[in-house]
Amino acid sequence: MPAYLPDLCLTGAQVLRDGVMTCDTVGVSAGRLAEGRFTQVDLRGHLILPGMVDLHGCRLEAPLARGLPAETAILRADTAAAAAGVTTGCVTLRWGWTGETEFADICRTALRALDGLAPLLRCDLRGQLVVETHSVDQQSSLLALLDERPVASLLFRDGLEAAQRNRAAMPGPVRIAMDRALAQRGEVPRHLCVLADALDRKGIPYGSLGDADGETRDYYTQIGAKLCALPARRAAAALARAVGDPILLSAPEVLGKGARPCPMAARDMLAGGLGDALVSDGRYPALIEAALTLAEEGRLGLPAAWWLVSSRPAEILGLRDRGRIANGLRADLVILNSDRKTVEATICDGRLVHASPAIAARFYDVAPDLPLAAE
Repeated sequence: MPAYLPDLCLTGAQVLRDGVMTCDTVGVSAGRLAEGRFTQVDLRGHLILPGMVDLHGCRLEAPLARGLPAETAILRADTAAAAAGVTTGCVTLRWGWTGETEFADICRTALRALDGLAPLLRCDLRGQLVVETHSVDQQSSLLALLDERPVASLLFRDGLEAAQRNRAAMPGPVRIAMDRALAQRGEVPRHLCVLADALDRKGIPYGSLGDADGETRDYYTQIGAKLCALPARRAAAALARAVGDPILLSAPEVLGKGARPCPMAARDMLAGGLGDALVSDGRYPALIEAALTLAEEGRLGLPAAWWLVSSRPAEILGLRDRGRIANGLRADLVILNSDRKTVEATICDGRLVHASPAIAARFYDVAPDLPLAAE
């Protein structure tokens, strides 16, 4: 990661501040947003927006299971996130069913690598666990991992029923793991309560992934799993809204490009006020595309659309130092071309971590010794 930018004042751009787009200046000093008589960088023809916060991003377990080194997978995710304007992101790891011990090993390896690489990363990448509910016999291992490597968030997922429908196509070891998981079904409620208690003590936000209906969401709400991530049906999102649980919707699905059935469900939920944040679901460019599409179609103004990918997700994770442009907060910014709406530069924690050649030239014009990670 490059060093901090020198004290600079970004001028001439349209800036999203306090929910309004205005022609304004943005000062950056020692990694923070600040006021001062700083060297000016002319950014006419651009928009300056808060850096995006992605609560459910790149899935690491698949490339790691294929043998890709954890460090390589993380660095690739980091580069892609920075290029897409993401300054804080959760990379996801699946903790498998009873008997799927290889996923536990992958999670440990990846989280250790993430910690080790943190000083070198362009973005603030954090681990997120997606834990299969039927992982009863791995409870002690999971609790030990959480003691060793706290994560940004955790999502419960019951993927066993869907897997059973494809049982005939599963390899023998997977079928054996499924049978062991099914045999412990009666112990799942107690297992989840033990995990929920541990997460509460650690202050780790947690929730569920892919709730099929309101009854499922109500169950998770009752054990404290507040995050309603990628609900499969409107009823699940409606229940979450009724009890005040945050609803995370897939940006690709909002664009009609999701892989799950009912690709327009997320857009319909959002139109009905059933969405608090958009997540990339592993496709970083979809975040900005979804926000800009919502604004261009007139469904939301740009400030409201951008709130879904910056301020609100930061609030959900309890990150009060980012997600907005205000003096004293982290200097996490994304700079867009006003006409093309492309990401021209990303500033994370006061460091220029991605820049197009044209934007890099503007910074170099006023600061020839600028530390820069340009693309």
